[in-house]
Amino acid sequence: MFNEDKKSIRELIKEKKSLLTQEDIALKSRKIMGTIMQLDQYKSSDKVFTYVNFNEEVVTSGLIVESLNNKKKVFVPKVFKGEKNFMEFVEIHDLSELREGYYGVMEPQAGLDAKTDIREGLFIMPGLAFDRNFHRIGYGGGFYDRFLSRPHKFDMVAVAFDFQLMDNIPFEEHDLRPEIIVTDNEVLVR
Repeated sequence: MFNEDKKSIRELIKEKKSLLTQEDIALKSRKIMGTIMQLDQYKSSDKVFTYVNFNEEVVTSGLIVESLNNKKKVFVPKVFKGEKNFMEFVEIHDLSELREGYYGVMEPQAGLDAKTDIREGLFIMPGLAFDRNFHRIGYGGGFYDRFLSRPHKFDMVAVAFDFQLMDNIPFEEHDLRPEIIVTDNEVLVR
């Protein structure tokens, strides 16, 4: 039942995302990223860890470019294949360093030797659904849960379109939760 509930929420959100126009995505994303850049956590951090958007996710390219222009170090995920695929973060200096990678998501070309051991800064996380208790439903791969289960000092901020924020979603006690959720209509702080 638990996994069925998560599955039905994933399907519902994917359906709602598919109805967004590119103009809607761009407008809402600019609003969300503008809010992020006003957060004290963003202003005080010299390191930004962020995903690279894919499909109908909140667009992060503006945040990446602005952060680089503000002399912040920017790290984005790269999936490495192995016995069990895993995600690490690699520093980039320009969007041109990204190439199509795991499942078609843009990621750095760099290899495993380029991964960072830094575990502090502002961490922007994606997800399919969030609730007002800061629970998260991801895409089902567990990449973020595994990466964030290691010791860190990240300020974790989730970004989502307003319809991705629900009253309650299924969760497990060990699930990691962001401290802040930013949508195009509100900011929630835990």
